[in-house]
Amino acid sequence: ISKFNKWSDLLQDCDCIIHLAARTHILNDITKSPIDEFRKVNRDATILLAKSAEQLNVKRFVYLSSIGVLGDTTLEGRFNNNTKYNPKEAYAISKMEAEKGIIKIADSSNMEVVIVRPPLVYGPNAPGNFHRLMRLVDLGLPLPLGGFNAKKNMISLDNLCDILIRTITTKLPKYNQFVV
Repeated sequence: ISKFNKWSDLLQDCDCIIHLAARTHILNDITKSPIDEFRKVNRDATILLAKSAEQLNVKRFVYLSSIGVLGDTTLEGRFNNNTKYNPKEAYAISKMEAEKGIIKIADSSNMEVVIVRPPLVYGPNAPGNFHRLMRLVDLGLPLPLGGFNAKKNMISLDNLCDILIRTITTKLPKYNQFVV
């Protein structure tokens, strides 16, 4: 997606875009800056797509971001739409920058922007942290989780898909951020 720039051919007569593409991992290549690699896809390609969508009069742009843009913890009990940005890692910083970029585009246009910030997504063949947790469970050993106080939210892939479908079919105010 970071090398593609012919969005006008694909977006003709399109009413809504659900943008899911993201770079989520940087392998241990010491010749590349992780933040730069994340920004190429997560920020720059997203903003280019949103600009193209706005120029072609796409009515709604739905962006799958990350709860990580708000940080690792909150003192407010739960993250909400008033929680300030506080990303800690390069991935979350790039997603925050993309959010700010598409919101700026929406501010000067009629395109609606919906930002969905899911927590950990679980489902069949889930990668990342959920996959690691499932591998630990498969070992059959007791998990040393008793000392952890932090509550973690998760969402099933099916429920996330349902939310995304509803962002297409539901009338929404101009600015929306779903923290699920």
